[in-house]
Amino acid sequence: MYMLRQLGWILGLFVVLILVVFLFSQKAPTKSNITTQSQITTTPTTASYCSASSIGGLVNFQGAAGSSYGSFAIKNLSKQQCLVLGDQYIGVKYDTNSVKNLTITHMGHTPAQPFLLAPNAIIYSQVHYPNGAQCQSAGLNTTKVVFYYKISPTETVPFRNNQNGSIEQQVATCKSPSGKTEIQIWNMSPQPITQ
Repeated sequence: MYMLRQLGWILGLFVVLILVVFLFSQKAPTKSNITTQSQITTTPTTASYCSASSIGGLVNFQGAAGSSYGSFAIKNLSKQQCLVLGDQYIGVKYDTNSVKNLTITHMGHTPAQPFLLAPNAIIYSQVHYPNGAQCQSAGLNTTKVVFYYKISPTETVPFRNNQNGSIEQQVATCKSPSGKTEIQIWNMSPQPITQ
């Protein structure tokens, strides 16, 4: 009986050993042979670029201690799928003749291919900038800026503030030319950016 038990243990270990060898001998998937939904870009030749009248651009701001954060969204409002340029960053317009201490930093990487937007589809981005704490005691100016995105080779759309509908946003900049204000803008993405 003792011999049968030992033989059973040995046989069981042998089976486990064979299974382990079999499982580890299978080729593990590598990054190059895994295809995910986000890596597949299909751009039908029949799709054309979205027009400014078929796109809605919104920005929604939230304040935090010492900072302002905004979420950008571009939505296809039409009943047809259309393309939006992907190799762009959100642009910023402001009076460059009077404001010399504002810098724009682009975060992330833009996709090379255009975004194909189905009806009601949305692409996203994010903006961050300080709301005056960077100025110390030098005092503040209010600088009007317009955020916009180039949706096609010939058209841009501004982002309207979700709270008041205005395309002009108020950014606190320093009165002193040495007090710098940095606006950080992330790339457009099919998923919301939360950094």
